[in-house]
Amino acid sequence: SGKCGKHINQLYKSSLSDNFSLYDCNKVDCHCAVNNRCRFYQGYAEGSRYEGFIAKDALYFGESSHPGVDMFQYTFGCVQTETKYFYSQEADGILGLSSERPTMNVNRFEPIYDVMQEQGIIEKRQFAMCLGKNGGYF
Repeated sequence: SGKCGKHINQLYKSSLSDNFSLYDCNKVDCHCAVNNRCRFYQGYAEGSRYEGFIAKDALYFGESSHPGVDMFQYTFGCVQTETKYFYSQEADGILGLSSERPTMNVNRFEPIYDVMQEQGIIEKRQFAMCLGKNGGYF
């Protein structure tokens, strides 16, 4: 069992989702972890790291969602252990916005705007952020 720091929002609880699923390392190309889960890991030279397993769930941005309109399936790293800066930062996590297209390996995450376009949530492969002194929007 791992440990996570205190962040802006409450911890994600997969048991509350009707759409949550895990990847089985016997069925996809990934690094195997406990209980045939696909391992998720990122570490940095100064000692910060996070690790857990790879999962998939329905995702949306904002306060509420409309199934079939703005909700989409997305693969992500579900963190169970954080160290150093990841443990102490207020941010809930890291959302990758790479322009790189992944291979079939589930450890290589597809950019979120690609997934949203493929599932008909947005028309074009793009995103915008509004940063403000007291918050912002994605």
